[in-house]
Parts: sequence; C-alpha cells; structure tokens
Amino acid sequence: MENPLQTETTAAAIRRLETLPPLSRQAQELLSALGDPELDTRQLVALLRQSPPLAARILGIARSAFFAGPLPPRDLEDAVIRFLGLALVRDLAIAFTLATPLQTSDCKAFQPLRYWRQALLTASLAEDLAAAMTRPGVEQAYLAGLLHNLGLLALVHVAPQPMQQILLTTSDDNEVPLSMLELQRLGMDHCLAGEYLAHAWELPPEIADVMTFHRDSRYRGRHWELVLLTALAERHCAGLLRPGAEPGPEQDLLRGRLDIEPGTWDRVIGGWQPKAMKITELAGQFR
Repeated sequence: MENPLQTETTAAAIRRLETLPPLSRQAQELLSALGDPELDTRQLVALLRQSPPLAARILGIARSAFFAGPLPPRDLEDAVIRFLGLALVRDLAIAFTLATPLQTSDCKAFQPLRYWRQALLTASLAEDLAAAMTRPGVEQAYLAGLLHNLGLLALVHVAPQPMQQILLTTSDDNEVPLSMLELQRLGMDHCLAGEYLAHAWELPPEIADVMTFHRDSRYRGRHWELVLLTALAERHCAGLLRPGAEPGPEQDLLRGRLDIEPGTWDRVIGGWQPKAMKITELAGQFR
C-alpha cells in the first residue's frame, strides 16, 4: 500500500532542501561579522542595534530570571557587557539569525518552546562538559548545542503537513524514534536535512558535522569530539523531557568514548541542574 505521505508534493518539498536558497544578504553580512574573531563588545553592540528584532531578543534574554535576577540590565550595552558576555551573545545571535528564515507556524504539532528548551538545555550542558574536559576540539560546544537540531526546523519548514502527522505520531507513541518515522515517511531524517541546510548556507564544518552526525554515537570522523559531546548532552537532556525515562547504555558509550569519568560526570551534572531548571523561561525568548 502506498504511503499517503510519499506524494509528489511531499517529494518536491523535500527536494527543496537540496537547493535551499542562500541566506539573505543582510543575514550573510551579520553572520560574517559575528564570526569575526576580532569582534569586540563595542562592535557587537553596534551590530545588534542595526537589527532591532535581534537586539530586542538579546535584551529579553538578559532580562530573564535565568540571567538578570533582581536587577535587570538597563539597556542593550549593559545586557551584553554585564550580564551575557560577548561569546554567549554571539552564539545566541547566530542561532536567531539562522532560525528566522525557517517558518514553522504551518505545522501546528511543532512546539517551538519545547524545541528551543531542548536546544538550550543541550547547549548549556555541552558547554559545562566541555569546560570539564581537557581535550581540544570542543570550543564551539554551546553553539553546537544550539544548532544541532536545526535540520528539524528545515523539515517542518519545507514539509509542514507530513511533519504534522509525524510529530503527532511521536506524541502518541514515545517508543518510536522521531528520526525513524522521518525516514519511513519522508525518505530522510532531520540529520540529513541538517546536512543539506549546512551545505546551502555554508555553515562552519564543525557545526555542519554536529548537525549531520549527532545521532550516530559511534561517529569517528572529523570533529568527532564535538559531535559526540553534543550527542551526549542531547541524550541526557532528551531524557529530562520524558518523565520516568532512565539513562540508557548509549550515554555510557558516549561518556566512555569521550573519556569522561563517572566522578566528573556527576560533578558537572550536579552543578548544571540548577541552571537547567530555569531554562524554560529562557526558551520562550526564541519563539
């Protein structure tokens, strides 16, 4: 019996991923400036002021309970300098810029708050794990965590109705992995979609590899440390969103490949958990 999702319309939509248009010139210029290693705080604030929606989101994040506490920032410059810092603002601005062209409103089953909560949890834990590790190659841990699932946004963007049915199915049956349903019904999963997206938008190779391979716990290609670190953080955080879920053997495998000792893992998780409890409000700024 023919799968009703494998229609010509759906197939054409998925093929659009192979020829996604480049980012707008404004977005390209913004990303280029954000990626400049010589960018300083003053230049960053000036850059954000050229994009009022982006500046408003950054200020909203700085004023959230996660960062601000009882004394919120006075203005954008105060938010960048005193609360967030250059590195974090740069990563957040890149994530906002890349996600903006991908529209998800036509897929009612897609939950932006849940998506960004998982992305922020993964980014936060990946950053803390990277700080506890001595190996190189994981410097982009926060940005990798933010962007690892960007391919899911791409699938929802190009095929909102098929993804609507897929997401409703995963809501009814948590035993069926999302990527498996995507492969069965669309012929590709969000990791392959992430590979297309990274190629079309010429993203840095380490971020492209994370987007493409973070579901492969045995990956040993280029940038494997960053890929597996993001995978480990993603698996742990996904469990937090499923009440009653227990850590599986895959997490042990990933910790072993990254040489993360049990004591180190417990110490990092213990320090990270208070931050994780506040991330839901922060995720609301991305919707």
